Amino acid sequence: MLANGPPNAYVQAMTAQFAFDNSFARDLEGFYARVAPTPVASPRIVKFNAALAASTPLGAEHWPLAKQRETWNAVCAQFRAPLPDTVEITDVKAAGVACRILRPKGQSVKAGVIYGHGGGWVLGGFETHTDICAELADAADCVVVLMDYRLAPEHRYPAQLEDSLKVWRWMREQGPHFGIDPNRMIAAGDSAGGQMSVALAMTLRDLGLPQVIGMLLLYPVLGGNLDTPSYLRNANAKSLSREEMRFYLESFLGPPGSPAWNDEKALPLLTQNVEGLPPA
Repeated sequence: MLANGPPNAYVQAMTAQFAFDNSFARDLEGFYARVAPTPVASPRIVKFNAALAASTPLGAEHWPLAKQRETWNAVCAQFRAPLPDTVEITDVKAAGVACRILRPKGQSVKAGVIYGHGGGWVLGGFETHTDICAELADAADCVVVLMDYRLAPEHRYPAQLEDSLKVWRWMREQGPHFGIDPNRMIAAGDSAGGQMSVALAMTLRDLGLPQVIGMLLLYPVLGGNLDTPSYLRNANAKSLSREEMRFYLESFLGPPGSPAWNDEKALPLLTQNVEGLPPA
């Protein structure tokens, strides 16, 4: 499946799994760009990117946070999918973290998914990701717990990891009341949420706690190097520019040189140890 995806996704996945250095990643990306077929985006994705580009021109990362968040919510609302009528929704406080539980109707016990939404750790929440998580719950017949975790820059790393760990513990302890099998839990997320999933798995491993059985990583942000060929080639991409990514990373980690920039859980591509991590 990876061979049919975008070069960036392939390189990121290989680098995350085997902790290749940056020079190898660059060589691999160059090779892949020569031999792989050009990916074709779906018309719906093209339309979404066009709407996002029209709503957030280059430099939008300098807008006030409230405007950035309102705009992102509004763009996502234009493409919000209808919720499956087979899924029940319950809002809870999981150890103080607001969460939305999306569960297929019925009484059977199911695998649980702890989901971290994308948005550069700065944007997003229930408004942007409920439909995605409902579709996941319906299609995979699992219980999805969507976290409304604390956002940066008001709450920088490790706030997001702390919230993830709180929700994981809550799912282990209280999840059975919602039909979650605590021995079948998966960490999932898109973009920033993908980083959160890997960070959670690394933390569970290091603390000797029961590990999630797998990770679902959708275009995860796993590194902080903005000088890779893909970043340079797409520096002024209309839907997500290099400077926007710089803003998100600095909002999440603090200014360059801050300790979080050297934290392997914050930027998992820094790690040399992938032992004990679940499959992704």
